[in-house]
Amino acid sequence: MNVTLKSVKIHPDMSEETNCFSATIYLDNKRVGTVRNSGRGGCNDYHWEKPEAGRQIEEFAKTLPLPSEYFSEGLPMDIDLFIDDLMEKHEENKQYKRSCKTKTLFRLEGQEKGVYYEIKIPYSTQVKLKLQEKHGDKLVEIINERFVA
Repeated sequence: MNVTLKSVKIHPDMSEETNCFSATIYLDNKRVGTVRNSGRGGCNDYHWEKPEAGRQIEEFAKTLPLPSEYFSEGLPMDIDLFIDDLMEKHEENKQYKRSCKTKTLFRLEGQEKGVYYEIKIPYSTQVKLKLQEKHGDKLVEIINERFVA
């Protein structure tokens, strides 16, 4: 099951307790609904074009592990936490994508999540080969490869 968010709009100026946002939800590349949150601490509001898809995503979310170490153990995974995790990844990728236009970002084994090295050289096959040569098995990921079509 592939759940993605598109047309994501985040409004930090309107957030009071939680993120204020809106987005379109896609299931296996088909639009199935929208989600929004007013940023006042409440749950997300969902509007399903296909209610069965909404139920599928809710059931799928319950099977996933908690997305972050910030939640205490015992908190059940649900669709709101799942969507929040997708929003976080969307924003992270947006920042990385901007940096990847002019730099090469990579992560080595043992680094904390979200911590990457940066080379002020645009990514290319030659850069990839040099990184593999220098770091070998310690090279976990080259972030630029997330955005190569």
